[in-house]
Amino acid sequence: MNDARNYLQLASDNLDELPSNSSCKYRPEERKLLVKKSLIPNYKSLMKSLFGPPVEDDSQHTVFSTQLTQRHHWTNPVVIYHCFGGVHTSVTAAAIHCERIPGQVPLRNELEEISRFNTLDAEIGEIHHAGYDRRGLAIKSAGFGSHGDQLLDGAILLLCLSGYNRSQIITRNTLSTAGIVLRLGGFLSCRLKFRRVGDPLVWWGIERSFSQLLDLVEQMQKRLENFG
Repeated sequence: MNDARNYLQLASDNLDELPSNSSCKYRPEERKLLVKKSLIPNYKSLMKSLFGPPVEDDSQHTVFSTQLTQRHHWTNPVVIYHCFGGVHTSVTAAAIHCERIPGQVPLRNELEEISRFNTLDAEIGEIHHAGYDRRGLAIKSAGFGSHGDQLLDGAILLLCLSGYNRSQIITRNTLSTAGIVLRLGGFLSCRLKFRRVGDPLVWWGIERSFSQLLDLVEQMQKRLENFG
């Protein structure tokens, strides 16, 4: 927990040092509040996914400080599909967007080839890089759990601090496509680890939700056309 406090203090200190014309939409006091809200209890996975693992030695604080304040200026948007656990609808939508699975209901082995699909080791708050679409845009997925709004705000904030303009960060909640069968299967498989019962329900649930996921991704692709 002391490590968590160190990260939070470093984040707050560095927010004060950001230039006033930062592209982030949040005022300084709002930034501090969002950092504190979003990084507990999932600060490690969120920081790791955005900036990489910190150096575990005496220079750790300096390295982290440099990472947080060294602002690049990205020109392309980034897409984040997110759901509750980050291992079902969000990763499937990201895989569709990256054309890693065909535009039809995938077979079981095709689902199992999707990185992080139905896995037990995904961390809440960690943003997973799924790949790139035809235009070369970065496509990511995440699970924000019961802290969804807070962690999403925190992820957006930290991306702003790393050099993205707020308008370039495009997010889409995929949880609405998850029916009761998929939710039940995910709970049994990933939470209770009853894989024999839960996995078939997950596969069936994805089959039932796939057309909605296709529509959702198509809507996102049309939205991205506005970026030229």
